[in-house]
Amino acid sequence: AGNYPVGLRGTGITQVPSWAIVPANGHNYGNVALSSGNNYVFSIQNTGNVAATVSNITTTNGAFVPAFTAGTIVPVNGSVNIPVLFTPTLVGPYSAQLKIESSTPGVGFVTAALSGSGYNPGAPPVLQFVSGTPYNSTTGVNPVAGNTGDYVYKVTYKSSNNRAPQTGFPRVAIDLNGDQDFTDLNEGVFGMTKETAGTDYVTGIVYTYTYTHLNNTSNAGYQFSATDDNGNVATTINTAYVSGPIITNQQIDLRIFANDITFSKNNPAPGEQFTVFAKITNSTALPATNIPVKFYRDTIFIANDVIPSIGAFSSATISRSMSFAAEGFYPIKVWIDSS
Repeated sequence: AGNYPVGLRGTGITQVPSWAIVPANGHNYGNVALSSGNNYVFSIQNTGNVAATVSNITTTNGAFVPAFTAGTIVPVNGSVNIPVLFTPTLVGPYSAQLKIESSTPGVGFVTAALSGSGYNPGAPPVLQFVSGTPYNSTTGVNPVAGNTGDYVYKVTYKSSNNRAPQTGFPRVAIDLNGDQDFTDLNEGVFGMTKETAGTDYVTGIVYTYTYTHLNNTSNAGYQFSATDDNGNVATTINTAYVSGPIITNQQIDLRIFANDITFSKNNPAPGEQFTVFAKITNSTALPATNIPVKFYRDTIFIANDVIPSIGAFSSATISRSMSFAAEGFYPIKVWIDSS
């Protein structure tokens, strides 16, 4: 028995009070039906070496309501879930800031962005490529390829219950580098202008937007979007990302060679009808339209015709029936004008 001295030694650790919210960039609730709720759970993570106490959680918009208990402790290396309920009462976009505060000295407040839209459920609108020439229900931009300059984007907005589009819609998003986002230099999401008169949204109203392409690229793309005045979002028919147009410094180059001209009969009898076939090739990225074609017997003009269109890097064949009364040698020539 007795008293014994004992040496004690240790190292002090600096207290680091710290926490973080996950996800740090917030949350978009998307479209939520009026008066119905959509919950999203955030997480508060203790990133320091001191337990942190939640003192208050608020949002800047009453449509977003957090569920929490003041005094909740977030332990070191631990986390606490924070549900936030979004309940829209009006059609349209909502936004707010979520703010979480602590009573622990040195622990600062953290924030996250909240967003969403309220909608009154109904038949969603439909977006379709314009049916008229030169769009022909196959493209939303004209021209589909060409030199730098103005390109016209068009889409038809339809609503089976005749709902008008929400202000600022339809929109066209334009991508210039093929990454399928619309946030790079000179890209963007643009409101379109109503072209068709009236309010017959059942039949459809055409909207248009003109964009000036300043640089050559084969990586451009676009995407149409629309929301009706009840907040319903179009998901068909032509709402997906589409590649194009091609911007190039090429000029249309149409070609035809001697072996592109063929005959249904190489040696027809006098007076016997035969068919001349001529294949014309477009060797550029530019589509060609209304191409005049002329047929000659040597230098003597026989007939002319028009090829409606030849797509980029493709060919088209035109034919003409002929016959010659007398026996002889008849050289057939085909002339095209690519201008």
